[in-house]
Amino acid sequence: MSESKFPVASDVDQQGRTGVHLVGLKVHQGLGWIFRERATSDIGIDGEVELRSEQGESHGRLLAVQIKCGPSYLKEQDETSITYRGDYKHLRYWADYSVPVIVALCDPVTNICWRTDAGSIPSPSLE
Repeated sequence: MSESKFPVASDVDQQGRTGVHLVGLKVHQGLGWIFRERATSDIGIDGEVELRSEQGESHGRLLAVQIKCGPSYLKEQDETSITYRGDYKHLRYWADYSVPVIVALCDPVTNICWRTDAGSIPSPSLE
């Protein structure tokens, strides 16, 4: 196999980017909220969501979001739920984070994302 003479964007990287864009689109269009992608590398947070009222008002309520995209994250599902099995160290990191963290699981084939609940903050579907 010959080495490429150009940079290669891996399928894994492309799938991750797809998840970020899906979540951003669904947050903006579906919920009318604000999505900000994290521009720098991180340990376990891909973006920030700022909630807005139906009138478009923002009162500084934030959620952090960790995005997982692809079939490997959707293996354990039934009609009512998907089980995501992450590392304990990430769960502990998210639990101790300064704002509530949701995990969004995205299917790049159907363009559907599912999310965890975030306590008392309203969390409509990301379909």
